Parts: sequence; C-alpha cells; structure tokens
Amino acid sequence: MENNKPVAAAAAPTSNSAAQEFFIPDLCNVQAVFFLVLVAELLAIVLELAANGAAEFNWLSLSLTSLFVQWVFLLSAALLCLLRPHLSDWPLARAAGLCYLLILLVVTVTSVLGQGLLGAH
Repeated sequence: MENNKPVAAAAAPTSNSAAQEFFIPDLCNVQAVFFLVLVAELLAIVLELAANGAAEFNWLSLSLTSLFVQWVFLLSAALLCLLRPHLSDWPLARAAGLCYLLILLVVTVTSVLGQGLLGAH
C-alpha cells in the first residue's frame, strides 16, 4: 500500500504544471507566431481561391484578404498571449468563453476599421 502513495503524489499536478497544460498554447514564442503567420496566409489563399477561383485569381484581392487575416490572427495571438497567465486560474468554460469573445471582438474591430480605411460603406 505504501507504493501507491508516491505514485499518487507524483501524479498530482502542481500549479506550475497546470499552467503549462492550459488549453491555450503559448503564443508568445517565435515558433508559434511563425506557425500562425503561415496558417493565416494559407487561409487567405484558400479564401481567395474559394471566392474567385483559380481562373480569375486576383492578386490585389489576395493582398487585402491577407492583410485582414494577418491582422486578426496576430492581434488575437497578442491578446491571448497577454491574458494566458491570468486565464489559467479561471474555470475552463469561462476562460474558453472569454477567449472566444475576445477573438470575435478583434474580428469586429478589425472589420470596422478596415471598412472605414477603405472607404466602403
């Protein structure tokens, strides 16, 4: 019976390991940012191909789509990077909900600013 005690104690997560196993990845490191930029650019290309097709591919439209998607990805990652240490103490559902609402807010603000800068009504 004494052999089970150390195993149970070793399996108990510490506060430091709980923060490392948090559902939001560490978006503060260079590799994560590089991966986000790559995925965002691939998403912009797919969105452009889905909208116009390969026959009517428009580089100007791709550049605007890419600019919007990159801004959304990078702003969302920066905010989640700043909030990650604070959210690790929250209940999972509340932290996930806040992350979701934060990303929706970033998309909304970026869309409104983009439409305003382009002069579209």
